Amino acid sequence: MRSGPVSQFKSVQHAAPISAAQPALSSTSRLEQALPLLFLLIATGMALVLHRFLPSLSGLPAMLFIGSVIATALCSSTRWIIATIAIGAVALNVVFPVVPHNLPASLLLIIRTAGFTVIAGSLAYLAMKSRISLLGDHRAAKSIEQVLRERENAWTVTELSTLFQIPYQDFYELVDRGEIEAFGPIGALRICPREIERWYQTTIRKRVQ
Repeated sequence: MRSGPVSQFKSVQHAAPISAAQPALSSTSRLEQALPLLFLLIATGMALVLHRFLPSLSGLPAMLFIGSVIATALCSSTRWIIATIAIGAVALNVVFPVVPHNLPASLLLIIRTAGFTVIAGSLAYLAMKSRISLLGDHRAAKSIEQVLRERENAWTVTELSTLFQIPYQDFYELVDRGEIEAFGPIGALRICPREIERWYQTTIRKRVQ
């Protein structure tokens, strides 16, 4: 590989807090996975206990599950917020089934699920925006290595050019020389996340050090 792209990448590499950020980011990632489940378990437990002693408050379980979604939004990422809303809606309807009155149970189930999703999603969005405005988004401080490791979908050349601050033509040249494996037609190439991670570790990372 030519020296040009590597020298262009050095400024980005030095700006990213790699070695110092990895333990903190790993701990944060594990915390994001554990807290939503914990919040849901707490909400379910409290709802069961309170529903037993205060059966007249029929909306209390939903409020507790919405609280678990808001708590998730204050300390976790978007995908976990969505997962918490989905699991909360299912748990709400399974643990506390709808009691039909004048309307069919299926219609009440739809109304209850839709209402829960809209209210929980709206409040979670507001909570997440408030968290980011007050504390900032920790994802903005991720290192290049962290971004590459967490990527699941195929990369486009444009995305890689932005990430590494390297002209996109250089990536096409790397593909032509066989240094990076890609698939798809010219102009719409896709590159496997693990392939870019391998190339970064064996080429860019090694030369910058």
